[in-house]
Amino acid sequence: MGSSLTSAAPAARIGNKAPLDDLQQRRPLRLRERPLIVMECSVIAERSLGLGYSDEALALMQRYRDTCRRFSGDFTLLWHNSHLESESETRLC
Repeated sequence: MGSSLTSAAPAARIGNKAPLDDLQQRRPLRLRERPLIVMECSVIAERSLGLGYSDEALALMQRYRDTCRRFSGDFTLLWHNSHLESESETRLC
């Protein structure tokens, strides 16, 4: 029941696009939202999973990608350009 993941940790939504609703008109919109699956700082930052720029961090992101593919979902990765400054940072991209 309990989870060691925090709200800052990556979430397994398998990448399914969700329809959005017009709450005032009470009808579905012709718009789909792509869920954010992984944000790099949720994986590498000490305040989150704390994996740093490690092989373990890369493997975790690849597992999420592979899970999304298995269920025909979209893998959406947010990578901040401020984390593309050193060789160790770009190695994971």
